[in-house]
Amino acid sequence: EFVRGNKLALNQQVLRHTKEAQQWESETQRYRVLTDLRVRFYEAIAAQMQLELAKEFTAIAQKGVDIAMELKEAGEGTSVDVLQSKTLLSEANLAREQAEAAYRGVLNDLAAMIGIPNLPISHLSGELVSSAEAQDWENAYQTIVAQSPELAAANAIVCEKRANLKRQKVQAIPNLTTQIGVGYDRATDSGLINFQIGAPIPVRNKNFGNISAAHADYRRAVENVKRIEAAIKSRLARAAQE
Repeated sequence: EFVRGNKLALNQQVLRHTKEAQQWESETQRYRVLTDLRVRFYEAIAAQMQLELAKEFTAIAQKGVDIAMELKEAGEGTSVDVLQSKTLLSEANLAREQAEAAYRGVLNDLAAMIGIPNLPISHLSGELVSSAEAQDWENAYQTIVAQSPELAAANAIVCEKRANLKRQKVQAIPNLTTQIGVGYDRATDSGLINFQIGAPIPVRNKNFGNISAAHADYRRAVENVKRIEAAIKSRLARAAQE
């Protein structure tokens, strides 16, 4: 069988773009995991700092209670002062307990996301750095669009659908089938060779249905690229707002 219409090469193009899209989708998932890990890490750093400050405030509140009681015993303070200092200490203890619970929760979340639920974490090394410089969000958007694996996967799918559209357009071109046979005629005591060539004639089957479906898939893929670009801009706008 002789395949016509460059069908085999078009099949290879479709599969090559499919493979490329799958590779970019895998890279997209990797970036998502890394981003989630980084977000959880800095949330844990913030919770750790809050816990340290809560402990310091509790220690200060405890000293306030001790001083208030010493002043009362010395006749320079009142029971109201002692009561107020103890109330402040209770509030500090409550804030410390809440900070400890939040810290344990974010550590457990971080360990689960890493994939080691029982990972012992005693202290995280890192700090929250805030830049006073104004961000150039338009430049950031252009950089993200140029490097986004999510967008690269969508563009690869566009190429895949376009190649499939070309493939469907040549589907109606018939392939040639050839046969050759050799034999021997005992009656005439002579050899013979038989050669046949044939091809189906697509009188009414022009593959219009598959072509129309492939064109719709191609248009959908093109519009999906625009949707992802808009989604990236939307996510970046929310990040800029935060």
